[in-house]
Amino acid sequence: AGDFYQISNQVTLGISESDIISQFENVIIPEIVEYENAARNQLLSKESDVLDDKISRAMALLRNAHLISSQEALFLLSHLRLGLNMHEHMGASTPAIDTLCRLIRQGGDADKRQGLSIATINRLFMLTLPAHLQLNYGKPLDPTHRDALRAKIIRSVLNG
Repeated sequence: AGDFYQISNQVTLGISESDIISQFENVIIPEIVEYENAARNQLLSKESDVLDDKISRAMALLRNAHLISSQEALFLLSHLRLGLNMHEHMGASTPAIDTLCRLIRQGGDADKRQGLSIATINRLFMLTLPAHLQLNYGKPLDPTHRDALRAKIIRSVLNG
C-alpha cells in the first residue's frame, strides 16, 4: 500500500487495443483497487503503529536530509502520499496522519502556499527525478549534486 504499480500487457497478438483497454478498465484495475483498499484497511486496523512509524520516519528524513537518492525520495514520498490519501478517502486519523493534516492547514508548500497535498507530492515525484533536476538546473549534474539538489527541493517544500 502506497507504492506505485506498473501495469503492462505481454500478450497483444490478435487482441484489439479497445479489448485490452476494456480488460484493464473492467477487470484488472478494479481488482488492484480492491487489493489496495484491503491492504490499507489492514494497515489502519491492525498495524496502525507500523503505518504511523513509516509516515513519521518519512517526514523526518524528507524534512531534514541533505542528500537523498531518487529511489529513496520516491519510497519516502510514497509514504506521505499514502497517509494523505488514507485521510482524504478513508477519513483515517493517526498521530502521523494528523501531523500531515496540520501541514495541509499551515500551508507547507513554499511554492504555492497551498499546503501539503497529494498534488504537491506528485509534483515532487516529478521535479526530483534526475532528468528534471538537470533540466531545471540547466546542466548535467553528478549523482552527489543531484542528491543534494533533490534534498534541498524537498526540504523547501515540506518545511515551507
